[in-house]
Amino acid sequence: MRAYSATGDRYYLNAATGTPAALIYGQLKSGGWTNAIDFDPMGKLAAHYRNSKGRGKNNSLLDDDQTTAAIRFLIPANKAHEFQNVEIHQAVELALNWLLDAQVKNGAFPQVWDDLVERNATTTRGVKANFPNFDGERKAESRTTGTCIRLTITLPETSPLH
Repeated sequence: MRAYSATGDRYYLNAATGTPAALIYGQLKSGGWTNAIDFDPMGKLAAHYRNSKGRGKNNSLLDDDQTTAAIRFLIPANKAHEFQNVEIHQAVELALNWLLDAQVKNGAFPQVWDDLVERNATTTRGVKANFPNFDGERKAESRTTGTCIRLTITLPETSPLH
């Protein structure tokens, strides 16, 4: 992604598309990722993947930067493909929406969540976290007089993903 960003040469974009494909393969039905992707559907580490090719647990993890690292890679890949790669775009949207839905009522985020996350839950105080308009199609807005909690993924200028 850095080589494509620096040169604009689509050769590098095409060469870097394997990583998003691997991440998309390993995205769990719960929207996030776990610590391993087993490409053998019958492998002992295979999880409950969104593509229905795995079995096992459906526990998305925030611990050790597992889900957030995947999201931070897929967002620039989505942008590099000008939001036209449907698989990457859907993976990013799903990941961000499930992550936001995993937020608990006190504003914190769990270390692990599964497909039992209460969809579109509302907090009793404050505002659910949201993400900025990153593709021109979606904008999350919230207003409240209480506490505002916002999830923001900010990449430093020196980040290889920036």
